[in-house]
Amino acid sequence: MGGIYGVFVCLTYPGLGKPADAELAQGKLAANLALKYQVRHLIYSSSELAPESKDNPAKMMIEAHVKELGAQHDEFKWTILRPAFFYENFDGLLGSVSECLFESSMDKGTKIQMVGGEDIGRVAGAVFEAGQEYHGATITVCGDCLTSKEVNAVHKKVMGRPLTRIPGFVGSVLRGSSFRSWSRCRAADASQG
Repeated sequence: MGGIYGVFVCLTYPGLGKPADAELAQGKLAANLALKYQVRHLIYSSSELAPESKDNPAKMMIEAHVKELGAQHDEFKWTILRPAFFYENFDGLLGSVSECLFESSMDKGTKIQMVGGEDIGRVAGAVFEAGQEYHGATITVCGDCLTSKEVNAVHKKVMGRPLTRIPGFVGSVLRGSSFRSWSRCRAADASQG
């Protein structure tokens, strides 16, 4: 075995409608280099919506590549983390859009799986510390399941002000995006857990 214990791979999402060629190339390269340099454990941070995503197939392709390397090389140990919707998505301009889509795309009272960005690092650290327990596992990382109203209440309590929101008609136009399909499947999963 090589001298590197673990590598945590977290790649920037290029954005809706933007090509993810660089993300795909970086993800595959990171996995290939981990194999080449005999890294003992690779953790790839994907996305909870990866299996259903039509906007960013790169994450699924990277996941498939990591799994394929593991199947072909017994010494290649991996774990895939799939973080849910980030709390941080409600900050700034993106937050105004997220809040509008969240409110207009789901039935009232529907909960959505959410997680804080810092929590992913904590989970990755725990996975590394656990040794072999999570080799070959795909793990959803979710901190809370909240309705739009609950998100707003938490935001107001923590930030001292309600979430900002773009006009509803803009949300209606955007509702056809991946957020709508993602929110339906994530909301259903959240109601079961």
